[in-house]
This record gives sequence, structure tokens and C-alpha cells, in this order.
Amino acid sequence: TGVIAPEAMARTLAVTREALASGEEMDVEYRVATPEGQTRWMAARGRVAQGGGQNLLGVACFFAGTAIGRAL
Repeated sequence: TGVIAPEAMARTLAVTREALASGEEMDVEYRVATPEGQTRWMAARGRVAQGGGQNLLGVACFFAGTAIGRAL
């Protein structure tokens, strides 16, 4: 677990809100700060749950090392 890095928060929220508004898939990478003070990369993918609304179904994965694909 961790807290999304401040520089990634706005972009991560924007991607999530866009997915909810458009019904398109969400795909975002971001850094989190762990309680131990380490930085970790996460990748999240999801889509709006059937029936619409404000629910996303998806997965968030931790990746060791550096950014998965694109840098912030």
C-alpha cells in the first residue's frame, strides 16, 4: 500500500474521471510512496462496470524497479 505521489495525483485522477465519463478503458501508471519511505511504480487498468455508474472494475499492480512504459 502507499500514497500516490503528489506529481502523479492530478493525472491519475484525470484518467480515472475520463474513464468514468466516457465509458472507455482506464490505463494509467503512477508512483506511490510506501509507509517505509520507498517509491514504487503501480499500473492500473480498468473499465466501467456493467450498468454504468461510478464503479470501475480493474486491477492495480505493483512493479519493482523503474517505470513500466512511460515516465511522468
